Amino acid sequence: AMGVRLETGKQAAIINEIVRAFDELSSGKLTDVKLKEFVGHTPIQVLAGILLGIVNAVLLHLFIFP
Repeated sequence: AMGVRLETGKQAAIINEIVRAFDELSSGKLTDVKLKEFVGHTPIQVLAGILLGIVNAVLLHLFIFP
């Protein structure tokens, strides 16, 4: 899922650039809305989530459900 969100962000950046170029070349404004270029989590956040999940599972196994 992280890869899909990364690619979505890249595509949003390209679409925003196309819209900006169109606005510069034309007399009218295509839209005032910009697509979100950052979608999802950074790789560090994904790693932190994985580690947190592992630690939680180990602690639950040791102390709650021995």
